[in-house]
Amino acid sequence: CGEDKPDSDIEYYGLADYDAYRAEECAWLKKAVQSEEFLSASARIVLLHVPPTTGTWHGNVHLNELFMPVLSEAGIDLMLCGHEHRYSFHPAGERGAQFPIVINDNKSYARCDVTDSLIRVRIVGPRGKVTHTHEFPLNGPAVDPE
Repeated sequence: CGEDKPDSDIEYYGLADYDAYRAEECAWLKKAVQSEEFLSASARIVLLHVPPTTGTWHGNVHLNELFMPVLSEAGIDLMLCGHEHRYSFHPAGERGAQFPIVINDNKSYARCDVTDSLIRVRIVGPRGKVTHTHEFPLNGPAVDPE
């Protein structure tokens, strides 16, 4: 999903074109959420590096404008993000998202287990210590798989 700074930022040395890339990704996403595979999936988990609903940096705002209208209508069960180097949790209905968002820190990993009825997320930090646990019910298939 690109980075958080504008494409013109000095760090990219004129080599970045994340805005166009995000627009291309969004066009793909609009088709993907209409596919039979997506509609019949038992779990819909979105993985994004940069969280679209936090921060006021260019990349966050651009992702929010492009992706969130599509994802809000798609029956997403959970979004997992990173980038911020600190853990946070945003329940469904918060920050304009219709689904929960877990943002992981830079010293832990997220272990996700999916059953027939829920997604269990455990954030596992240094030395294998579970620091946070969440359970999210699945929305279920949007169409009857045939």
